[in-house]
Amino acid sequence: MEEFINEFKLNPLKEKEDLFIKSFKLSKDDLDSMLFLGMVNLNTNITLLEKQVQRMHRFQFESFIQKELESLQQKYPSGKPIQFELFILDENDDFIKDKLGGVSAFTDWEGKMCFIVYPNEKIRSTLKSEIVHEYHHHWRIAKLGISEDNQTLLDRMILEGLAEHFVGVVLGDACLGPYKEA
Repeated sequence: MEEFINEFKLNPLKEKEDLFIKSFKLSKDDLDSMLFLGMVNLNTNITLLEKQVQRMHRFQFESFIQKELESLQQKYPSGKPIQFELFILDENDDFIKDKLGGVSAFTDWEGKMCFIVYPNEKIRSTLKSEIVHEYHHHWRIAKLGISEDNQTLLDRMILEGLAEHFVGVVLGDACLGPYKEA
């Protein structure tokens, strides 16, 4: 995120979306998905964004995610390198803050995980649950050679249920996500 902020400061007239795509080597579709999942609005004031980045560093969420993923990889090897990105949640996204504990995440079909996090210490336990959930997606994609092309809606629903079951096995039922009742 710092690279994006620095690039924007050097080129304040350049389109923020283009700078973000370039900084993170994303497609427009990837960016749209992340914005849909609650990532910080790219039109957020750059000073506010810098403060949010500083809070993320203070809470050391990136190293926390890395350590948790390495621990899971050691216990449940996927045979594939761990890759993840950490982004800041839009602080105006009350749904994710209130209903999902301040964390949104997904794993792409290559097994790369993306965590979108509200920079607040109170989300750490939710983040841990999401790390385990997303690692399960990473693991299944790697071990079973799953691709988007060979998945039906039912397969995806089962994949979500299995990932949440994995959270219960690894962390206990108290750590299951808010959608366990769905």
